[in-house]
Amino acid sequence: MGKPSLVRIIRTDFLSSLVVVFPLVGLGMAGAAFMGVLPQGGRQQSVDDHRTAAGSERFFLIFAAITTVVGVFLLAWRVAKIRRAFRGTQLEGKVTKITKFRDRAYLHYRYRVGDRTVDTKHFVRQTKALRSLAEGQAVAIACDPAAPTGGFVVELFAS
Repeated sequence: MGKPSLVRIIRTDFLSSLVVVFPLVGLGMAGAAFMGVLPQGGRQQSVDDHRTAAGSERFFLIFAAITTVVGVFLLAWRVAKIRRAFRGTQLEGKVTKITKFRDRAYLHYRYRVGDRTVDTKHFVRQTKALRSLAEGQAVAIACDPAAPTGGFVVELFAS
């Protein structure tokens, strides 16, 4: 079982995709504040508006910096967790429910670890791999033996 690529993880795992998007939003908002594109809330322009704009630029730059630092750590943790599972054991599981909305879905699945049944769900993006799954379908679960309740559906991350 090969480890999934960083791009595949970001395209599939919703949390991973969020931590990539948040810094981009902050940088975009900082750029918009810098260019004076952000609306002033319908109030009259005054001589002090340049201070407000500078404050907005500073706020969004700080927001982008913080979300970038937090995002890098969250993404590294998430990628490591998924890849650890793919280096571990492969188990048989079954899709129990798929709840789709917009471009995301909750994928519920069940598998056994020893004498224990694990019911879990994974918040994922609606990829072609997800759309190919059906409730009741047998799937392979990648599972880290050190954390057996955190398994991932192999078919979602296959290249």
